[in-house]
Amino acid sequence: MDISGALGILFKGWKYTDVMMSLEKLRKELSPEAFISCGCNVSSPAEICVSYSEAADFYRKRFIFHHCGVASTEVFKKSRTAEDIDFADRIYAYMEINDTEKLNGVLDRFMESMLTADNTPEKAKISCITMLMDVRSQMSRSAADKKPENMISDDFVNEISDMHSLSRMVEAIRTKLTDISDACFGKTTKSTMERVVQYIRANYNRELRLEMLAGIFGYNSAYLGKVFHQYTGDNFNNYLDEIRISEAKRLLAMDEYRVYEVAEMVGYSNINYFHNKFKKYVGMSPLSYKKQFGGGKDE
Repeated sequence: MDISGALGILFKGWKYTDVMMSLEKLRKELSPEAFISCGCNVSSPAEICVSYSEAADFYRKRFIFHHCGVASTEVFKKSRTAEDIDFADRIYAYMEINDTEKLNGVLDRFMESMLTADNTPEKAKISCITMLMDVRSQMSRSAADKKPENMISDDFVNEISDMHSLSRMVEAIRTKLTDISDACFGKTTKSTMERVVQYIRANYNRELRLEMLAGIFGYNSAYLGKVFHQYTGDNFNNYLDEIRISEAKRLLAMDEYRVYEVAEMVGYSNINYFHNKFKKYVGMSPLSYKKQFGGGKDE
């Protein structure tokens, strides 16, 4: 059947698995780039319209499901349950430690997160571009000297926006981010603990927890804490606080920011907590330090 310019095939008395095998064989004979959508199995002629509507919906969303070759409701059974993940944050974390395997894994999960019935090509493109811009923004904050605006250029964003399938879009992003990771954060002879310390120093102003670092670097958190203490001579929380307070002292002495702004800039969301930590390490309040060394007043 010719349906609105597309070839329609009606199977009668076939097992669904046999239908899928036949369609996959047909797709390979037509072209590796061919896309076939398949509706659900129905039990009566009156329900054929239901199966057709399902197949038509997949076809309209072929930008999203093109990599499946033959798209059917099976794609939802294979995809994972939606996860509440900040993909840009996780992706950039693995870029910074140049862990290509984990970077690829989280990009795969990002792709799978978009294989939902309510997604549209427009939404999928926006998700990809938003994630990419978030990664560029994070890189601007922690590695501005690498000129991320040149590495993830507007031209590249426009280029992937014109791609005809989500899978190609994600693969182009994968290649780009892997190349950036290799170029900017490529593995050296540094030990894992050196890389952990480097990561902390680059991200002290973000919410960091030992459990999160353990996940990024592939360690049990208790073991990482023990090895970290042996390497630095200090526990994780004290080490992080010392880095933050040291940077806070520098910012306060500049006399350009208010105390609450400095607190936020170095990673403390609670001003009272920052005040207590600062007084513990410096022996005076942030405001007193600012007045003494910055020469200014804080309203």
